[in-house]
Amino acid sequence: MKFKEWRILCEKARKQKFFEKKVLMVEKIEGTRTEMLIKRCFDAIRYSNVKEKYIKTKTELEDKIPVKLELER
Repeated sequence: MKFKEWRILCEKARKQKFFEKKVLMVEKIEGTRTEMLIKRCFDAIRYSNVKEKYIKTKTELEDKIPVKLELER
């Protein structure tokens, strides 16, 4: 009887440890996914800001080209 009780206790402890490991693995995976999503969003915002500045500077320079040509004449 004592052996059966001990075996049942060991099996319960092993199952509990197994499920705790699974929960930890799932949390790590979710954390990694969240981190990757945040990084993608940050990169997209940064790319958008750089593109806006590029377009703004390009249009300013295109507007100033005729003025420069007149001054050179």
